[in-house]
Amino acid sequence: MGFTLMHSPSGCLIALDVVFQIRKGKGRPSIEKYKQAVAKRDGKLLQFVNSGYETMHLVMGYDGNKAKKVCDAGFDMAKIFIN
Repeated sequence: MGFTLMHSPSGCLIALDVVFQIRKGKGRPSIEKYKQAVAKRDGKLLQFVNSGYETMHLVMGYDGNKAKKVCDAGFDMAKIFIN
């Protein structure tokens, strides 16, 4: 698995942890727990979570897509998401 913002210590999931306090105990909760917490509060943010997860984790991470436009879009999404 590639190193992506969705897994980075300073990435998107950390931002969600701060806002939604999802992480409890050892390990990282599944993405579904993040999606459920976000969906309860903000549908627009859920769209960013879904798009960010798909782009940064699945496409850039698992699939290994290194196309500059895809990477730029993923990083732009992450910046919007974190801010």
